[in-house]
Amino acid sequence: MKPGGFRISQRIRSHRTEIADRIADAVRRALPEYRAFPRALVASAVGIDLDLFAELLAADRAPTAADAQRSLDVARARAQAGISVAVFLDSLNVARREALRLVDEMATEVRVSPRERRRVEHALADWIGMLMVQAARAFLEISRGESGAERQRAALLRSLLAGELDADVRGRAALFGLRPEGRYRAFAARPGRAETPADLAYAVAKSGSRGSESSVVAEIGDRVVGLVIDRPGLSTPDAVLGLGPPVPLGDLSHSYAQASRALAGAIVAGRSGIVTLGDVALESAMLEDPARSDDLVARYVAPLGRDASAERILETVESWLEHGASVQAVADRLDVHPNTVRYRLQVYRDRTGEELDGFEMRCAAWWALRWWRVRQEEARGMPQPETIPRSTASS
Repeated sequence: MKPGGFRISQRIRSHRTEIADRIADAVRRALPEYRAFPRALVASAVGIDLDLFAELLAADRAPTAADAQRSLDVARARAQAGISVAVFLDSLNVARREALRLVDEMATEVRVSPRERRRVEHALADWIGMLMVQAARAFLEISRGESGAERQRAALLRSLLAGELDADVRGRAALFGLRPEGRYRAFAARPGRAETPADLAYAVAKSGSRGSESSVVAEIGDRVVGLVIDRPGLSTPDAVLGLGPPVPLGDLSHSYAQASRALAGAIVAGRSGIVTLGDVALESAMLEDPARSDDLVARYVAPLGRDASAERILETVESWLEHGASVQAVADRLDVHPNTVRYRLQVYRDRTGEELDGFEMRCAAWWALRWWRVRQEEARGMPQPETIPRSTASS
């Protein structure tokens, strides 16, 4: 194989940048997770693998223990970059397919015989196989190492959001770069429809840190809570995050209380993005007197029942209230005929006995509809510090 393999190895070395870019582009097209990384960074990682493979071809030898160790070091770096093992293994398969196409092209260009071409392809398969084995080993090592760190983060977060700051908590906080004299913001968040809590936790932790000071973030069911140093970014536009005011470490329980109320108020208001308590003051007021709000729901919402037609009628009434009682505006928004809007409004009046013909009555109906929607969300509850899992957290 030496003549053919050697010529292809020389081709890889002389066109290293072009080949690395091509494989990197194939990986980024196939796997959305890799698009979060700059193209040059992905191509640089591919280039490292190309160098090792070209070295094997030039020497006409199988991978050694030293080669395996070098591959393990590369895999560890990728595991630490936040890529899951499944995605990394998928990237190797994509790279293998693209590399086979490149081998065919190069074999034709440098006039490698079919027999030698097959030997190069087999060598490539062996090489990718070794990378997969080392990747699995690296990710297993990382996950085992992180499990202890996750427990530490979760325990620290429970203490801080509960307002504890004794010597032990201060010592554990220092391990994460948190300073007693520093100022931090607690938050409570709900992911968008197309993302998981883990996606949101990663985005908040990454954007909310500063230098050596790390955000401390945990997933609780379908919510994400924690503390950040800087105002964080969100991974999707429909995610919502209630953000508390900046406070010293010892006062994080107060910041978290405001963050939780802000999130609840944002859900009432149908808001998305980053929200503070001041942004949803009216909606938060609903939460202060739930009994009065429940009375309004009983009067303005409950008579409709709970079937699909009731939901359509309530949606129409809510839109009508928000669009200044304009039938045409509601018809345009809901993509229905204006007469359909009029019919639904009349059904609402008939079932509730409310005419909605005065400002105060319309405000009460709007309040009732908003509170009814938050009651639907409320079944899931706001995360409390003591509910933070003892074995799952992220930062």
